[in-house]
Amino acid sequence: GQDADELDSARFSLAGLYLGNSNPDQLRQAVTLLEDILTRRTRESDPNFFGAAHANLGRALFLLGDGQSLELLDRSAASFEQSISVRSREQSPAAWARAQNGLGNTHSARARLGAPNAYQQAITAYKAALGISQELGDALEAGRTAFNLALTYGDMGDIARARGTAGTAQTLFERAGDTQSASEVRQFLASLPPA
Repeated sequence: GQDADELDSARFSLAGLYLGNSNPDQLRQAVTLLEDILTRRTRESDPNFFGAAHANLGRALFLLGDGQSLELLDRSAASFEQSISVRSREQSPAAWARAQNGLGNTHSARARLGAPNAYQQAITAYKAALGISQELGDALEAGRTAFNLALTYGDMGDIARARGTAGTAQTLFERAGDTQSASEVRQFLASLPPA
């Protein structure tokens, strides 16, 4: 009923607060809260809540697993895919793009741990997110996605693509007024070997 929905909303908000932290104990608590919510709020009963909960679960699992656990990253990817499956590009383009970006981050982290084909999966997700963010005119989100894509190209050793995509990210960050991120991109560009 209404009380259960309100309790789930409060748990969802608490999990969101935990996600703002890099504290592993709070991230694990966020995972527990979100997995509990998802036992009641299903794709059929509440697709919007289901999609948002899966996006947050994907982020929490990514933060816990990055550089550490392929199993957690695989679970993260599955959660982002669940979110993407119910939040259509047409109905929720910004949420869909953020979930695609999260999926790209997760696949890039999986690739660094040796998962086969994960770099290509990351690139596919980043390109999908970048296209929507640019269509929406969201220079900040597009900049984040372009920078993530540039970092992935750099990890792959594709310096020309890393350099070109980082240049796009820098332009987008400057357009959004995010001087700190633009500076990070400049540092990344300076760290790349000559073309």
